[in-house]
Amino acid sequence: MTAPGLLVTAPTNGFRLRGKLVMMTLCMTLAMAVIFAAMAYSQVRATVRHAATDRLGDIARHQSEQIADVLEQTAIDATVFAGLPPVREIVQRDKISDGGDVQPGSLKAQRKHRLQEIFRSILTTRPHYTQLRFIGQADNWRERVRVGRHEDHINAVDTADLQAKGGEPYLKDLVRQAAGHGYFSTVTYNREHGIEVGPPTIRYVQPVLDEEGALYGVIVVNADFQALITAARPTVSEGFRLGVVTGLGDHMTFSADDSRPKLFYHSDPDFIPPPHDVEIASKAGPGQIFFAGDVAMAANAVVTPQLNRPFGLYVVTEMPRDALFAAANKMLVRNAVVAFVLIFLAIGIAGIFGAHLTDPLLQLADAVRRHAGAKPFDLMVSTNDEIGELTLAFASLGNQLLGQTLRARAIRSMEVAWASPLSKSMSSLRAGVLR
Repeated sequence: MTAPGLLVTAPTNGFRLRGKLVMMTLCMTLAMAVIFAAMAYSQVRATVRHAATDRLGDIARHQSEQIADVLEQTAIDATVFAGLPPVREIVQRDKISDGGDVQPGSLKAQRKHRLQEIFRSILTTRPHYTQLRFIGQADNWRERVRVGRHEDHINAVDTADLQAKGGEPYLKDLVRQAAGHGYFSTVTYNREHGIEVGPPTIRYVQPVLDEEGALYGVIVVNADFQALITAARPTVSEGFRLGVVTGLGDHMTFSADDSRPKLFYHSDPDFIPPPHDVEIASKAGPGQIFFAGDVAMAANAVVTPQLNRPFGLYVVTEMPRDALFAAANKMLVRNAVVAFVLIFLAIGIAGIFGAHLTDPLLQLADAVRRHAGAKPFDLMVSTNDEIGELTLAFASLGNQLLGQTLRARAIRSMEVAWASPLSKSMSSLRAGVLR
């Protein structure tokens, strides 16, 4: 029953105070967990990416060095050949012969034989070399000494079968070179008497100068390009791939399961261009990591093409993009699990504290609902906080109102009790007067 003019409406639904406290804690904990998880993931992703790209760059650098070592050995061999005593003697005696000094044919043959034997021994220890030649500029760049590999045999070519090579593209770059500087030619098929014979071949051309510094001829080292790259024995870890790409697009791809891959040569009918060849040439460099689709790549230039040296060779190391960030994704999952555990823990703690906090109010509400008669509110409040004080104050106010109500009822009862005898006396008096 309510006082006139007051309308009390109880809510039909909604959260209780305890539920609201738990929901508030849940929302705050969830928000903080999401924020910190995002921050942690961002930091972990950056750290893992940095570490992974460093690893990828280190592997690419190591693999580039392996292949560069084989190429450097080829250049060193050619440089040594150019300074060999038989070569220097041939150059010197030719100059003397030009002045009218005719040397015995046996001496010429002896020098050539010595050079042939040196070439033969080198071919024995370098299985990827296919030919070693000493070519003179005279007579349209005719070969002076040549030793070649044919199947399992190493043979010196007779003088009558030596060829003029003035029309070969690998000699045309000589005019653009600084005096005495060697270079790698672009990869082409080996040619004999103008006909393509043998595998795609890379050549190192080392100029041979006379005593006055003028160009006399060249030492040319022919190598099977596929065999030369394979001779580097590039180590490829599981999950990685190693690509070797020339400036013209010739390429090979090594993996942990394939140590001798197919060479795709740019003029072959079955040629397939290397993937991402544009990015490889433009982004090759130490520490340069780039992404192409779902692949992370690091490209290093082993031989950088220049105007006077058109040949370029790049080593490309690849790994799946997912593998690059696998550690970061694993950390994200672990952080998410930890966050959910903390959220449920926070909900449980909030529920316990919420129950403890709202218990006085619940006692008060229950006492009010069950209150009857003149019995005062007797509440046991265990919390010394605002909620406890509010409960005690409301109970005290209720007890005061109850006391006032009881006193008012007592007075009313007394009035009623006194009023009845007095009324009878007055009635009797009136009756006597009337008589």
